Amino acid sequence: MPIIDVVDRDKEIFIKAEFPGFDKENLDISIANNQLVIKARTCNEEKDKEGDYLKQGIRKSKVYHSLLLSAKLMMIISRHPSGIAC
Repeated sequence: MPIIDVVDRDKEIFIKAEFPGFDKENLDISIANNQLVIKARTCNEEKDKEGDYLKQGIRKSKVYHSLLLSAKLMMIISRHPSGIAC
């Protein structure tokens, strides 16, 4: 389950997001329609062979989280050179 903290200071807004069990490479962060959207995915494959017995399992997880952004935050993002500071 993702953990998202939002801290609003006078001139800055910080958003800290933790996605336990997901690698940074499997996160997709974007802004669309005044929403911060974070998508995460993972796929783990397990194989175990003992003699003639084969155990195989695939576990896939997807998480989608969106956060409605205030006008103040959208103004800060639009002033940042890259649009999103990660």
